[in-house]
Amino acid sequence: MATSPFFRDLIIMRTLLDESVVNSRPWVSLHLDDPGDTGANEMPQDEGYERHQVGLVRIAPGTVTNAEILEFPDLPEARINYFGFWMERDSGPFILGGPIV
Repeated sequence: MATSPFFRDLIIMRTLLDESVVNSRPWVSLHLDDPGDTGANEMPQDEGYERHQVGLVRIAPGTVTNAEILEFPDLPEARINYFGFWMERDSGPFILGGPIV
């Protein structure tokens, strides 16, 4: 899983300040190819797709889940292979991304 420098800094900051990343509400993105550490290859947002905000819930030490089911009903037909997390709805900073399995 690729992580951005922003995410690594966020983890360090949150750990040092004893804050939980779980309390943040990141935005989920869908990607046609590997987003790398910049969020590349995201579905175009002008084709009926937009990022969705998630509410992460801790279910066990080191394990979180989304509080709600995410649905993307207006997606154009495409092969979505990767996901990403962002701090904002329409722009950066990119947090991390990985393959959908």
